[in-house]
Amino acid sequence: MKSKLIKQNMFVLLYQIDSSQADAMIQELENLSIKYQLVSANDLNQSVGYLAGIPGFQPAEGSYEGEVLDTPLMIFCGMQMKEMHPILQTLKKKEIGQEYRKVMLTPNNQFWSLEALIHEITREHNYFQKMEQLSRLLRKVQETGDVNAKQVAEQYVPLLQAKQPNHEQMDRAIDILTKLV
Repeated sequence: MKSKLIKQNMFVLLYQIDSSQADAMIQELENLSIKYQLVSANDLNQSVGYLAGIPGFQPAEGSYEGEVLDTPLMIFCGMQMKEMHPILQTLKKKEIGQEYRKVMLTPNNQFWSLEALIHEITREHNYFQKMEQLSRLLRKVQETGDVNAKQVAEQYVPLLQAKQPNHEQMDRAIDILTKLV
């Protein structure tokens, strides 16, 4: 089920912005009349709702004392996909921020700490990377023409069709299929 978006002013929270791309990223956001706010590792314990300036969210008590996460992240606040897409297209065209994880502020994730959001987005990113790798390997095995390899590969096709195959199943399939190609 998709979460509804939070209605508020449109802007982007930027975490771990790469210093080599910072000026270009900020310039492009300004060219698009998109406001932005830089977020630091000191904010990892803050709720995303607080960082986004949503009324009713209070700052977390104490300072963040955990591990500094180096995952670059863009949080799109107050936007729907139709508003976010042109921003992403412009940045992609200019080759800016391609390594950033991108997420929209939702009624669900507004309550999460920035740290928890980064962990979840990283987990999801890794999951989809494995799904892509599995899909590529299955195609390669099919292209080999090796009947035995194809039979082995066939048992892993349902993983791509499953609602949520687990990481262990995907890792095992990837290991076996890698040996076949």
